[in-house]
Amino acid sequence: MVVSEAADFMAADLTPGKNYLSIVTPRMGAWKARFSMWPIKADSAAKYNTSMPEFDKWQKGTTLVNNSEKGRLWYLKILPTLTKNTKSIGRHGKKSDEAIAERSLTPEDGQ
Repeated sequence: MVVSEAADFMAADLTPGKNYLSIVTPRMGAWKARFSMWPIKADSAAKYNTSMPEFDKWQKGTTLVNNSEKGRLWYLKILPTLTKNTKSIGRHGKKSDEAIAERSLTPEDGQ
């Protein structure tokens, strides 16, 4: 989930020990930027590298972050505030199965 003026969601079925990639893109909302999440799928990673030459640069500029106890505790602390996004969750659930699959990560997408 990515949250700003509204929330966007990406489903993920992940395998431990693998790394998964996604891109978060901004778009204008009514009052401030909104964000969308897009998975980098195994069968389309090459497409992103050719159609987005800056992707390699972005990837080199990133740092892998492992979840920590501090992160887990932060999540538990903010969990009650995430209920404001139930409207967005409802919209996400109304997407077609094809649209959800396009915006989801599968175990095969991991590296």
